[in-house]
Amino acid sequence: MRNLILRGTILILLLQADPQSKFLKTELPVSDKSSAGAPLQAAGNATASSEITDKGIESTAQLTARVKNISTKPILAFEAITDLSPSYGGGDRMISHHDYFFSDSLLTPGSSTEIAIAPHKEIVFWNRAEHPANFDDIHQPSQARAEVKVTFVQFADGTTFGASQWSSTLTAERENMIAIMRGLLLAYDADGEAGLKSAIEKELAKSGIPDDVFSSLGMIQRKFRGAGAAVTVQYLRDCLANAQRRSNLLGAMTD
Repeated sequence: MRNLILRGTILILLLQADPQSKFLKTELPVSDKSSAGAPLQAAGNATASSEITDKGIESTAQLTARVKNISTKPILAFEAITDLSPSYGGGDRMISHHDYFFSDSLLTPGSSTEIAIAPHKEIVFWNRAEHPANFDDIHQPSQARAEVKVTFVQFADGTTFGASQWSSTLTAERENMIAIMRGLLLAYDADGEAGLKSAIEKELAKSGIPDDVFSSLGMIQRKFRGAGAAVTVQYLRDCLANAQRRSNLLGAMTD
């Protein structure tokens, strides 16, 4: 992902409100660690706070970023890696896959989408009965990090930027999802709502399902439960129509 508009920005220690420095809060901008020439640009903010407790150092962190298409071409799919680490404690790595192959719209030039790590807490436990009373008694902390790196992009015309393990399986996953959606529609045609319900459950129960396919099936199941069979069937038909259009444009898949 691109030139870091916030690269080199230093961390800002916003709060040491406790006189004994038992609580620290850090806000920092998201750094874009993508390679030069990346078609997506990331920007955003993260918050990390740490507190000394009787059990250990409790840290809470969260991140919200947006990645913007700064190229001149619509983007069909991309992968981004997000790293978030507080000054004390461990860190989180999230790999995001965004695929618009089945969607009505693409990530067009100038548009953006969100990447987020929800607030979460972890604790580094004390390894002895006596422990520091405040942060002034603790060694220099590690530097908090909030980074996003775009590793792969596929444009609507089939050209790409970068590479990843996901990119090598993307076509097969799409073909798998097309077969699953067609199977769900056949189940509905044969046995109506009950048939669709059963078919969704059977697909979800299969072992070895790729995470992205499992996530898509989960969304289909939620739509079925919340909106009913008719809406779900129309959604599946729309997804397959979108896939056919994308396939024709890419020239890489057959009906």
